Amino acid sequence: DQQDGFVTVTVKALGKISEGNSKSGPWTKWGFMLIDVATGEEIGWGNTFSETVATVCTNAKHTKAAIQVKLKESKYGHDILEAVGDDE
Repeated sequence: DQQDGFVTVTVKALGKISEGNSKSGPWTKWGFMLIDVATGEEIGWGNTFSETVATVCTNAKHTKAAIQVKLKESKYGHDILEAVGDDE
């Protein structure tokens, strides 16, 4: 169920992201295990530096609500470009 590049997902898990000792900084700030609502399949980890996106995803995990996310594949899984919950 994709509209305008958005996929409807649920958030299965919140990821621990270590800041690491990399000179270039952490590769992400927040990580979320995403499940495709339409197929029930794991999409994989979605990563973001955006506090707004992280808040939407974290709330979805706690409320077990489905949300809409726009993803872009990256070498670490997927980057979450946007996330929209029912409360917006």
